[in-house]
Amino acid sequence: MLHVPSYREKYAANFRKELPRIPLPKDADQFHLLADAGRKLGELHMDYEEVQEYPISFENGGWEPANGISPEGWFKLEDRPMRHPGKSKQKDRSKIIYNSHIAVEGIPEKAYDYMINGKTAIAWVMERQCVKTDKKSGITNDANRFAIETMQDPAYPLRLLAKVITVSLDTIKIVDTLREVDFSG
Repeated sequence: MLHVPSYREKYAANFRKELPRIPLPKDADQFHLLADAGRKLGELHMDYEEVQEYPISFENGGWEPANGISPEGWFKLEDRPMRHPGKSKQKDRSKIIYNSHIAVEGIPEKAYDYMINGKTAIAWVMERQCVKTDKKSGITNDANRFAIETMQDPAYPLRLLAKVITVSLDTIKIVDTLREVDFSG
């Protein structure tokens, strides 16, 4: 229900103040449409690590490290987080600079339509997959260490980005099937 465009539009002001109310579907067909979409969204979002990686292409670099560079060095996220190239108002969202070795290109604009708490899912990955030290506590959140020590894959942040692109595109496809559901009346 929270993905149905007409529902989100009608109750937008309420979402800021209270818990969402889930209305009854007007008929069995609408119920089954919502139930099917909910099941697909739940499976997609819960199993996001299992989805097929979006077939990203590279402006620079690639999945194979250059000669003489270890996989850990090749995929290492640097102090500067992933970013889109270009000036602030004219960033090219079809590309992401991953690190000094790797630049991804060909990201579909439609992938940016899936939002979580006012940010695209891709923006969440770009923001969270980095090396960052909290000023107050001094604790360093290092996505590189997590990738190597926990996931045993130095390319994990890049793979996660590719999977989140897939999840975003698939979510938008499912949500588009709900455009006919009307709660405006």
